[in-house]
Amino acid sequence: MPCPLDSSGRRAVLGAAAASAVGALLVLPQRASAQAQPGVSATEIRIGNTTSLSGPVSALGTIARAQAAFFKMINDQGGVAGRKITFIFYGDGFNPAQSTVYAKDPSDPGLADDPGIKGYKAFMAKWFPEGNPDDFYNAYGYMTAMVMTRVLQQCNGDFSRRSIMAQANNLKDLENPILLPGIRLNTSPTDHRPLKQMQMQRFDGRRWVRFGPIFEGSNV
Repeated sequence: MPCPLDSSGRRAVLGAAAASAVGALLVLPQRASAQAQPGVSATEIRIGNTTSLSGPVSALGTIARAQAAFFKMINDQGGVAGRKITFIFYGDGFNPAQSTVYAKDPSDPGLADDPGIKGYKAFMAKWFPEGNPDDFYNAYGYMTAMVMTRVLQQCNGDFSRRSIMAQANNLKDLENPILLPGIRLNTSPTDHRPLKQMQMQRFDGRRWVRFGPIFEGSNV
């Protein structure tokens, strides 16, 4: 989930799923004025991310590249509250958990006609053509950048850390085209985990097949 970064570099996690992170986005500080919050000016919102760009888990680096492409698309559409998003990411070996038990697998032929997957692949073709649309990490980056954008939109132009925290803790039944049908994002001031639902799956010898109802994490 998105999280702000203060001047000392401390990250305060706004939301983390029990079995899967929804991202590790950061609002970065810049020189503040009386009119601007740290990381925010009249024309810009600076967002940063830490990820693995090298080493044994460097494949995770494509998550940030997909997020960068999504924010580029948002900027092309006018940004958020009249501000463009400047996205910066660094390599630090961070390894976010992920699982396909809550999200759609873009490489699954059975989802070729799924509207969410079709929208995601259209995004990849236009905004991140060098990326592999069948790579789950790219779909994950697309999903988390979409959630970050929703949080910023809910701020209604107030990008103080207090406002960002409040809106990150105020996601209500938020649907996402990459999540499985029936799985929604929810947060509150007392529960920062956005993902609490999942579905069972099993390998049939060729591919993973989902079965059974959607479960709350505490009931699985």
